[in-house]
Amino acid sequence: RVVGEITLGRLTREEVGELIRATFLPTDPNVRVTAEFRDALYERSDGNPFFTEELIKSLVDSGDVFHSAEGGWDRKPIDQMKIPGSVREAVRARVERLAPEAQATLSAAAAIGLRCSFDLLRTVRGVSEAELEAHLREAIEQQLVSELGGSSDEYGFRHALTKEVVYDDLMVRERKRLHRSVADALIADARSEPALVAHHLGAAADHEAAVPYLLEAARRAYRTFATRDAAAHYERALEIGVP
Repeated sequence: RVVGEITLGRLTREEVGELIRATFLPTDPNVRVTAEFRDALYERSDGNPFFTEELIKSLVDSGDVFHSAEGGWDRKPIDQMKIPGSVREAVRARVERLAPEAQATLSAAAAIGLRCSFDLLRTVRGVSEAELEAHLREAIEQQLVSELGGSSDEYGFRHALTKEVVYDDLMVRERKRLHRSVADALIADARSEPALVAHHLGAAADHEAAVPYLLEAARRAYRTFATRDAAAHYERALEIGVP
């Protein structure tokens, strides 16, 4: 009862045109968005702001939309442009531009969640600080990840769908291995939330090992009057089998 939800509607054709114009305006004050280009992106994105932004990035990366010092922003004819058929295609294309090691770091981050601390990610990846910084810089430059700051130097995916695309492209064995690594790193830190440890152990298919953490999570939830959460943790522990 303390959270309000605001449903955002899709952009109109005119609003999509304004979003496109606002994207290119900082580097070209004279930018002009034709109705043909606007309609092409609108019809593919259906007015979704995130997808519209991803389509623009993809077209710039592919060279279908280009910038020159003399003429500003320009584009190829519509029939020669390769517009991604889905937001997943657009995100995946930018992920594939990362170096293999940076892609591995992004996969580890996706297993951790929408956001993660620098230290946790470094432990899971097993690389040096300098290497991880380089990987994150690549991901930030491709606008896949944002630097969130904070006391733990947190980083997060720019959009939940970006995280989903990266995670969904992992094989089941890769997911289990990464979740196990995350769980081990969390267990080594006494400050970790038991519910989070249990989640990663479950995702790693080590369900029995998750039970003690589920029980502790339930006890903590009960002490803070979060009875629904406590019940959910107990039910999950019973499903697995309490020793």
